[in-house]
Amino acid sequence: MKEKILIEIYNYLFPILFNDREYDLIKTLKESSYSEANNQYMTKSIFLVIKCENLRDAYCAHKKYSQQLKSADAIYKFENKKIYLIEFKSGAVKGENILKKGESVFNILEDLKFFDDKKYLSYIVVYNPKDIPIESSELEDITDIIIDFSIDTQENYKDYKNKELHDISSLEEKFFHEAYFCTKDDFNKYIVKEFEEEEK
Repeated sequence: MKEKILIEIYNYLFPILFNDREYDLIKTLKESSYSEANNQYMTKSIFLVIKCENLRDAYCAHKKYSQQLKSADAIYKFENKKIYLIEFKSGAVKGENILKKGESVFNILEDLKFFDDKKYLSYIVVYNPKDIPIESSELEDITDIIIDFSIDTQENYKDYKNKELHDISSLEEKFFHEAYFCTKDDFNKYIVKEFEEEEK
């Protein structure tokens, strides 16, 4: 994110959430993509983002919730108010959990008045097909993604957006302008490119 956007977000959130507590809110996209289970990063991008899990922690502490809410991994806000909520998944992709995370993050940001309208929000779930276990019940769906959605053609530039898997597009009806899965490679090819254009 551009520095001025980060400053705006921090200045807005600080008096609401932080008080005397200190949360490490700003991370690189690379740091946010790290999987402890697989000891790997899903992107090398060092653009700055809001670490969504830390924002969630601050929010839950502020609300005095005894139980943690679900969260995505990163928030990237563009200068034009567009916001990407990004969830990095390595290993099995559990559809119900993905949908709950999207709804939970939406509710947190809505309560914080973090966005003006859901038309600015997109929920992106990034996965690596190579990390999907053979025994995973989602393997057939993942194979469909590889065949149907990872074909790079000039005519179908947006084919990397898979809205079919686990009915993720159902989140668009109530919460997001767009909600979709994309592979790790497509994320680094298309989405990171958007960040590069934003920060020129």
